[in-house]
Amino acid sequence: LYTQDYILRRLVTLEKGQPLKKSELMRTIRRIRRLSYFSNIVPDIRANKEVPDVRDIVFKLTEDKIGIQLHGSLKGGLEEIMLDFSADHNNFLGRSQRLKVGLQYQSARRWKGNLSFHDPWVSGTNMMSIGVDLFRMSSSSDGGSVTYTEYCSNDMFTGIAGNIGFPLIGNDLRINFKNSLQVASHFSLSDALIDTYLENSLSVSLIYDTRDNIQDPSNGIYSSIKGIWDKRFKHPSYTYTNFDKKPDIISGELESIFYSEFLSPINVVAARFKLGAAKYIGLDDNPPFSRFALGGVSSLRGYDSKSIRGTKYAMCNFEDRIALYDHGIKIEMAFFFDIGYATKKDFNDLFSFSDWKKSIGIGFRLKNFFVPFMLDFSLPLDEEEKYIRTEFGFGTSF
Repeated sequence: LYTQDYILRRLVTLEKGQPLKKSELMRTIRRIRRLSYFSNIVPDIRANKEVPDVRDIVFKLTEDKIGIQLHGSLKGGLEEIMLDFSADHNNFLGRSQRLKVGLQYQSARRWKGNLSFHDPWVSGTNMMSIGVDLFRMSSSSDGGSVTYTEYCSNDMFTGIAGNIGFPLIGNDLRINFKNSLQVASHFSLSDALIDTYLENSLSVSLIYDTRDNIQDPSNGIYSSIKGIWDKRFKHPSYTYTNFDKKPDIISGELESIFYSEFLSPINVVAARFKLGAAKYIGLDDNPPFSRFALGGVSSLRGYDSKSIRGTKYAMCNFEDRIALYDHGIKIEMAFFFDIGYATKKDFNDLFSFSDWKKSIGIGFRLKNFFVPFMLDFSLPLDEEEKYIRTEFGFGTSF
């Protein structure tokens, strides 16, 4: 096996010399399956030749390909070429550690990239996790599928982030702390440097995770509550023109994802619910900035990427995933329905539902492959011109 032996042994909850419990055996199998490194896990219970009442358990494992995922795209025109590439190894050196390298280059602008390392279980500890991230990007280090650069599209962040996590109940409920220190550079639309300032971002997350497979779940729940505080400081080497217009931010997000097999093991129903809100310290309830943005293949499909912006948002995604082929490489067909909205006004406007955007569609997924790929055909239901849009991306939807 490529995976180190100690990685598997620490997941076994059966105790030597104790009565064999089916519940603990099944719990061990679930913990190994969640690694997403093995396509088949079979426990072989054998009688001990020396002691008749003792049973030996041998786990027969079929290991998938080494967990490297490559994502990439190349776009070009007469004036500009953009190259986007990333490599993600989720079992680095067989130690269940994650190493990710990303690079984006635009010929007419600036390069972006990141190098991150994460160890989900530091050897010799009680399931403590650590991680570090070096980055240069155009959004904050806590960016996700709906996070948007809150001031303008030409902000650039360069810095380092570290995180540490601890289990609260078993390993299903965890608390994570993350802090990033970054230099933020604000450019004009003509790429002239306007301001440079320091930013410290502190986030605390409470995560509940019972998914049976992290990469391709068919049963389980993933829920998280995250709070973020972004604090800005003046850089002593620069003269400022717009610093006072950049307030500190307190934001929070709630996410819950449910997975369940329905009628057949090849049919999985998935539902995701997300809610977020941000407060700009010192500004009124209708600031000129947008913390969050919906739209695009990873959030509200059928609408232009990051076209629906606000300081508060709510979004729901529903998918019915049917496995068409699952022998080494997995091919899925998915029927989906998305609904969501973002606003700068209060929660009464957010939950009035009058302006919520909806879409339906069908998609295809290529999984357990060197480059996971998804292709979606979506129909926005709240656009004046209703036509089917084609969207594609690398990775998975949720």
